[in-house]
Amino acid sequence: MNLIEISNKTQLFLEIENFNLYSEEGLIFNQEHIKKFQIHIEKINIFFQFQQLNKKINYFYVSKNLIEEYAKNKNSTGRANLNEYSVVSIYPFHPHEITHVIIFANLGRSIPLLEEGIAVLFGRNINGEVIWKNKPISHYVEELKENNKFPNINELLDNFSKLNQDISYPASAYYVKVIIDKISIDKFKVLFKSKNRIEELKNLIM
Repeated sequence: MNLIEISNKTQLFLEIENFNLYSEEGLIFNQEHIKKFQIHIEKINIFFQFQQLNKKINYFYVSKNLIEEYAKNKNSTGRANLNEYSVVSIYPFHPHEITHVIIFANLGRSIPLLEEGIAVLFGRNINGEVIWKNKPISHYVEELKENNKFPNINELLDNFSKLNQDISYPASAYYVKVIIDKISIDKFKVLFKSKNRIEELKNLIM
């Protein structure tokens, strides 16, 4: 299933400033969900000093069955289609995937460690704490370190896709936060796009 088929199975629910919101029949965005879209993009734009996007993000709120067909993955809850500025998700608001599209629109592609690290940092946030799968990032970091399973930078760079997501995603968020705090957001944006980012990352962390 491709994005055209997804669009054929959904209908436009609402147009807002930076998003076109589509939903599968029976699924509804409430006012609380709708407010979160604009708050989220404004938060990212302020933090990264981005300008407003010159095109809207298409957000498709769909059933579990439809996302499984689209993502070809039974465990998927959402998928960002970067080239199409689109998100397909089972949630009426999915900040992790939205973040991917906003970052791509402004900075282009990078490596998984940096892309996912940023998406986790700007994903779910409760009382100022970054959350991954209903637990604070600090929980994962502490537990992994206690069990000597916290990956070093080389492990993440070399084996990101092979690691369990409950290791690679929180660890990436941890490293990205450390890097931003160390070099500033302006230099991080340069690093994100650098052709030598892997070597630069190693020098920063090791």
